[in-house]
Amino acid sequence: MIEKYLPTRSRSAVVEVQYSDNGLVVSGAVQKTIAFREDLFVDVFDQRGTLIESIILKDNSSGLFNEIITRPFDSGVYVAQLQYHDVIVTDFFTVR
Repeated sequence: MIEKYLPTRSRSAVVEVQYSDNGLVVSGAVQKTIAFREDLFVDVFDQRGTLIESIILKDNSSGLFNEIITRPFDSGVYVAQLQYHDVIVTDFFTVR
């Protein structure tokens, strides 16, 4: 099922995720035309496509974001999906 979430890239938005020591680091950037902070939403799915976590974070006025989520995940492969307006980008991470 996770094949349908192959990493998706865009020039308008980037998301990168890494997991280590029970912490999920979510970082990236969105291209903006207005310089103010916005809420961003990142969904985390397991390898079966089940929604595991919905993360709400704020970018800065330049569109950059970096958040550390302290939460244990079971072993496996996960995908993080950022939707920003009409752009959807994804990245994978593995928990051992």
